[in-house]
Amino acid sequence: MATQLRLIAGGSPDSVPSLPSLATPVGGAAGERLVALKREVRALEMGGRERPSVALDPSGRLPGLALATGVVHGLAGERAVDCAAALGFAAVAAGRLAAAKAGAAAVVWIAPRPDLCLAGAVGFGLPADRLILVQASGTELLWAAEEALRSPDVAVVVAEAATVPLTAARRLQLAAEAGGATGLLVAPEPAVGAHAIWRITAAPSSPAAAGSVGATRWRVDLVRGRGLAPTSWEMEWNDGRFDRSDRSLRRPTPGAGRGLAPVFDRPAAAPQPDAAVA
Repeated sequence: MATQLRLIAGGSPDSVPSLPSLATPVGGAAGERLVALKREVRALEMGGRERPSVALDPSGRLPGLALATGVVHGLAGERAVDCAAALGFAAVAAGRLAAAKAGAAAVVWIAPRPDLCLAGAVGFGLPADRLILVQASGTELLWAAEEALRSPDVAVVVAEAATVPLTAARRLQLAAEAGGATGLLVAPEPAVGAHAIWRITAAPSSPAAAGSVGATRWRVDLVRGRGLAPTSWEMEWNDGRFDRSDRSLRRPTPGAGRGLAPVFDRPAAAPQPDAAVA
């Protein structure tokens, strides 16, 4: 392309400076302007304002681990044991988000089967007195999630979906922005149209006394987020709070998730027809 431009201008290829490489860093005033433009683009993506966020670890042991509010987050688990871990992480996140919202806003949990273990969910910080369980699947699940996200009386919507089409994810994102609730879409594959995509992986539990179960461990990867850089955390859930896990992550063997998220590790079931809202 550079050679063609030189010939059209009438000069020889050797007499015209070469075009700058796109990989060349931009510094000085131009670099500052570029940073400012990126901030403006980010503000436009956020609806003209910065989204407030809620730290999932108020103690600061896991710096940067926070979820923007009033948007939809996709929580993906590659395998069944990872989906179970994602449900546990969603329970923790829902509890933190609900506590941060003023008033007694509800937490709506939508799933194809009414088999959420309430005692286990409360152990992960989910507020039982503000929890609304809805049984739905397929398109009805996505419709229920959209309606709940639009309600000003809802703080968080957790939806266990088999898949989230792009159009549906965008509708849910618009509903969250309109109502102010935060959506957590738990699915095997990332919800592409979500504000941020997180991948949750189950990790081996820490050593425990004989006959007891070790603390829950997860690896959490922020795969993509608007205006956010990809980041990874390894964490352990202990007595209602997070601790940083410094041990190298090992891929767990099939079935190892029994000690990681026992109340959420549910066996796979055959697809069910759309159920009525309970």
